[in-house]
Amino acid sequence: MQARRIWQAAVAVAVTMLAVPVAVAPGGAAQAARPAPVLSVEVAKQARLLDGGQRAEVRVTTTCPVGALPMEALLYVNQDGNSTEFGTLGVVCDGRRHRSTTTVTALGFQLHRGAATVSSYLLLESGESVSPVHDVVLR
Repeated sequence: MQARRIWQAAVAVAVTMLAVPVAVAPGGAAQAARPAPVLSVEVAKQARLLDGGQRAEVRVTTTCPVGALPMEALLYVNQDGNSTEFGTLGVVCDGRRHRSTTTVTALGFQLHRGAATVSSYLLLESGESVSPVHDVVLR
C-alpha cells in the first residue's frame, strides 16, 4: 500500500514537471521575465587616481542591443572645471551587461581626491545614443 502511494506521488511530480514548460513557453511568464535589450552606460561610484593625479581609472558597465553597431563610445572625467582626454569604451552588442575599465589622462592639470563627474557617450549606427553623466568620487 505504501509503495503504491510513493509510486502515485512520483507520477504526479513527473506529470507536473512535464506540464510546466508547455504552459509557460508560448509567451508565458518565462518570456516576460527577460528584460528588453537596452543601450546603457553605467559608471561605478568610485574611480581610482593613478600617477599622482595625471590619470584616472574608471569602471564601466555597458549594455548594447544584439546586432547593433557602435560608432562612438567614450567617456571623460570632469573636476574643478577641467576635463580629461577621452577614454574609449569597449562595447559588446549582445544584449548583455559587460564590465570594463577605462583610463583617462589629465592634460594641463591634476586630478585630486574628491568629487568629480564622468560624462559618457555611446552612439549606434542606427542613431540611437545615450550620454549619461555620473557623480563619482576619485580616490
